[in-house]
Amino acid sequence: MKRYYFISLLALLMVTTLSVAQITVKFQKPASWTAVSLYNWGASEIMGGWPGTALTATNGWYTYTFPSTYTTGNLIFNNAGAGEQTMDFVISTSTCLQASSTLNSTGKYDVAVVPCVTGGIKVTFQKPSVWTSVNLYAYYGTPNVEPLGGWPGLALTAVNGIYSYTFDAAITAVNVIFNGKDATNTAMQTAGTYLTASTCLGTDGVTVVACATGVNDVKEAPMTLYPNPIVDKIHFTDFENISRVSIHSLTGQNVMTVNQLTKDGLNVKSLNSGVYFVTLDYSTGLKQTEKIIKL
Repeated sequence: MKRYYFISLLALLMVTTLSVAQITVKFQKPASWTAVSLYNWGASEIMGGWPGTALTATNGWYTYTFPSTYTTGNLIFNNAGAGEQTMDFVISTSTCLQASSTLNSTGKYDVAVVPCVTGGIKVTFQKPSVWTSVNLYAYYGTPNVEPLGGWPGLALTAVNGIYSYTFDAAITAVNVIFNGKDATNTAMQTAGTYLTASTCLGTDGVTVVACATGVNDVKEAPMTLYPNPIVDKIHFTDFENISRVSIHSLTGQNVMTVNQLTKDGLNVKSLNSGVYFVTLDYSTGLKQTEKIIKL
C-alpha cells in the first residue's frame, strides 16, 4: 500500500508540473532603438545584471519565454544599456507589449498591451536581370534612422526569384532603396520609395506591381501620371479609379493628400521645387508609388 501511494503522489506531482503554463512576453521596440535587452527584478531575478538578456526580433517582436517557475515580476526593456529604457511593467501572464514612440516626462518610454499581431511593413522586389546581388537600404525620421545599417544596407537572398524583407512592427513608415552590382561589379540602385504599407515593387524599385510568387508572375502597373517633371499640375490617365493621392517629401513628410480627383488634374503649384513621392490608392485595392520632380 505504501508503494502504491508513493507512485500515485509522484504521478500527481508530474501532472501538476507539466500543466503549468510558461509566461511569454513579446515586445515592439521604439523605432529609434537598434537593439533590445530585457531586465527583470522582483521575486525571481533570472535575466542577470543590467541591462539583462539581449533579445532577437522575429517578425517584428522581441520575445522571451520564462521558465515555468516564473510566475510574476517587474520587466524593464532597454536599448542594450545604451541609455534608454521603458517604464517598469508588472507581468503575471503572457502578453504582447508596445513601447510608445516618444519619451514621457520622466525620460522613459511608456508601454501598453497590444494585440499579438505579427510583422510590420513587408516590401517585395524583383531585381533587374543584370543584377547579381541585392541589398536593401532603409531610412526614416529626422534625423535619419537606418534600421538596416548604413549603405548599402542589408544583403537579401531570393526565394523563387523574389527578394523581400519584413520590417519591425514598430516601423510604420519607411523609405527604401534597393541596390546591387552587375557581373562587372558595377554598382547600381533604384530610386527611393516611401512605404506606409506592405508593397510589391517592380524592377525599378518604385512601380507597384501585383505581388508575385515567382519570376514569371511579375506584371507592372501602367504609368498613370504625367507630365514628369511637373510645373503646376499632375494629370492622371486613370483618375476615375484613384481613390486617394498622397504626396511625401524625401524625408517622408506628408505634404499633400487628396481624396477625390477630377479630369483637371491635381494642382501642386504650392509645393517647393524638388523631388517627391506620389502614392496612388486605387478603388481596386492596388497601390502605386511614383517619383516626381517638381520644377
